[in-house]
Amino acid sequence: LYSLATMTFDKFLVRCALPIRDVALSPDGVWCAVASDELTVKIVKTADTSTVLYLRDQAKPVKHLAFDPSGSYIALSCTDGLVYIYSLLSDEPELITKIDGLIRSVETDSEISAKVAWHPDGRAFAAPTPTRDIQVVSRGDWENQRKFTNGHMGDVTALAWSPNGALLATAGKDRKILLWETKTQNIIARYDHANVMDLAWHPTNNLVSFTNTDGEVYIYNDSVPAEHVQLLKLGRQPAPFIHDPLSEISANVRRATVNGIKDVPIRGTRK
Repeated sequence: LYSLATMTFDKFLVRCALPIRDVALSPDGVWCAVASDELTVKIVKTADTSTVLYLRDQAKPVKHLAFDPSGSYIALSCTDGLVYIYSLLSDEPELITKIDGLIRSVETDSEISAKVAWHPDGRAFAAPTPTRDIQVVSRGDWENQRKFTNGHMGDVTALAWSPNGALLATAGKDRKILLWETKTQNIIARYDHANVMDLAWHPTNNLVSFTNTDGEVYIYNDSVPAEHVQLLKLGRQPAPFIHDPLSEISANVRRATVNGIKDVPIRGTRK
């Protein structure tokens, strides 16, 4: 664990007997999840390293980890092509679903990504598929929603949502970085960069940084073209659902005006 306040090493959190493949801090920084070639994922409390949660249900090693924005759920992408979703709402983690057929099976040391990327609104996540598309899956029922298609000609190696969820950045073995508009799933920019392994958006600026297999870090200013930069200035955008329950509820509320009187109850709506 390193401290951003002092820019110095703080302490060791945990050691693993086999190579570590991914590390993820919970959004509040209270927990650190560690995946290695061991079958068990460890989630260590950063303030008290003697407090550890263990995720043991997966049959193969875990390549990627991803906390949801609330820190209530964690997604594990395993080398056997299964995504495990655990709830962290109670003292003991609970496996709530296993998703088969979404990601491809891939070795832990492969450059190909099978990582789950939670949308900032927390209601869905995206993951690269074996067909080189990006599939969105809803958290409520774990069903497939919109899909980002016809983009990469090679396997996906990285993906990341913009902070407001209006854009998705992806990289692939086709030596391309693509920027997609979330609402339409259309590509708005293409850049030529090879061997990209990870992507990150700046919290507020029009800037994307990425790393490659040569150990280089790139900082790409003005990565979103001028004609689309307004997308970064929007408030938090919804995840791309096929039938968005929030939109449907809002539509029902708008229709609930009879003879100029609002708030007329409609069967099946919720406030």
